Amino acid sequence: MTERLESVGTGETVEDAARKLLQSPTGAVAIFDDEQRFQGILTDHDVVRAMAAGLDPIHTEVGAIAEGTAIVAVTPDDSLDDAARTMEDTNVRRVPVVDGAKVVGMLTQAELALSLPDAKAGRLVKSLSMP
Repeated sequence: MTERLESVGTGETVEDAARKLLQSPTGAVAIFDDEQRFQGILTDHDVVRAMAAGLDPIHTEVGAIAEGTAIVAVTPDDSLDDAARTMEDTNVRRVPVVDGAKVVGMLTQAELALSLPDAKAGRLVKSLSMP
């Protein structure tokens, strides 16, 4: 799990978020609303998808491209197998680690694969690499 997280507010622009993504060791940033409530994560894929849809990253707010998406997360108490299953079931490569209302880190596919036995790591990588 990576504990150092970059974050963005829902009112920040996609351009601002893209700059923070460049600094992120996980390829994702945590999104918080004006009351500092966790709203989900934004990935490089989300930025590309918004631009491909013709949205202007200079004027589009993060909240506009993040709204309506379900939050997928794990807790510090979840096992590695539980985290792998969550990633496989939801087809995500990164999950925030949430302890109550606080985001304490981000778990990536690569970090998880390095911690799992070879067969389970292979299944995880294969599952998340399929279109």
